[in-house]
Amino acid sequence: MLLHDIGKLESYSWRGLFEYTDAGALVGHVVLGALMFDRRLGELPEPPCTEAEREILLHLILAHHGRLEWGSPVPALTLEAEVLHWADNASAKTASLADALRDAENFPQGMFSTPQRSLDYRRLYRGGSDWGMTEREPGSGKRET
Repeated sequence: MLLHDIGKLESYSWRGLFEYTDAGALVGHVVLGALMFDRRLGELPEPPCTEAEREILLHLILAHHGRLEWGSPVPALTLEAEVLHWADNASAKTASLADALRDAENFPQGMFSTPQRSLDYRRLYRGGSDWGMTEREPGSGKRET
């Protein structure tokens, strides 16, 4: 569901550095997204969905952090909400990992990083392997792939 983070539009100020708006700090992007969605449906002369579908779509927005302790007002109660939560979580974690791997300052002593707070204090490995390579050709100094 592409709308799950729509509340970020009202949650952050987009001038220069990202900063919380008052609504973002007081209400948060999850609830703001549900309010924005509901507000938009109310503006339409003919709703594009039934009341039951509206409630399910609101649930997807409200539950996309998965659990109360992770910032959702309600836990994920449907298969779709659970899938959306884990897809959103995977997207955020892989983006954080990719950012940390790109930053040379995280690797002061070579292949292993310092513990990364954003990744549960894991130390990352930025090495390579020779999987799929054949033996060196005599005199070439290169390996074939």
